[in-house]
Amino acid sequence: MHILEEPADRIDEIRRIYRTEYRKEYKKKYQKKRIHRVVIFTHEEYELIKQASENHKLGFSTFVRESAIKYLSNGYVVPDKEQVKSILVAFKKYGTLLNQIAFLVNSKKAVDLNQISAVQDNFHDLEKEIRQIFKEPITIEDIVLNIISIEPKYIDKIQLILNSYKK
Repeated sequence: MHILEEPADRIDEIRRIYRTEYRKEYKKKYQKKRIHRVVIFTHEEYELIKQASENHKLGFSTFVRESAIKYLSNGYVVPDKEQVKSILVAFKKYGTLLNQIAFLVNSKKAVDLNQISAVQDNFHDLEKEIRQIFKEPITIEDIVLNIISIEPKYIDKIQLILNSYKK
């Protein structure tokens, strides 16, 4: 009897068996080509990473793997001390402006549209500055050059560290 002559339910059963066998074989080959490791997260870490993976429309493992590889291949350290300082200064400016407006509102019980506009402009400037910092993080090369320019004596130490990691 030819497969097309089989009853429909029997054909469905044959397909199901084939798919099951095919998946088993595929999984064996897939796992043979890859290294499997277990990473343990706290509940908070897991939820944070899970949310980020959903935002990027990637599976959890795929997101963790790609994030780690992209982070390492770009060699970025985000943010560095100077970037953190500039973010804090921007927040302080914004906070000062808000405090001044709050004081005026509490004392006069009114707000001028120019004041509201100034707060909005300041907030947009702050947002742009923070986005720029995270769009163009400082590279490891920039950090090393900065350290060397401040303290040239570190050139030898950096060279020793680099030489110790050569393969």
